[in-house]
Amino acid sequence: MNAFSRRGACPALSAPMQTGDGLLVRLNPVAGGLSPKSLIGLGESASRHGNGIMEVTARGSLQIRGLT
Repeated sequence: MNAFSRRGACPALSAPMQTGDGLLVRLNPVAGGLSPKSLIGLGESASRHGNGIMEVTARGSLQIRGLT
């Protein structure tokens, strides 16, 4: 089973999940959260390499969608 077909696993950068709009990854911010500069950088990367959608999950992870 490859990284794209695993169900139930958290889709990290090392093992993204294939979805209808591209790849999905979840990032878990370290204690203390993200600085504004880091958040801006992630947003720019999400726009450049995906569809620009970033969401905060119910468990506090940062989810980035539509990556290519």
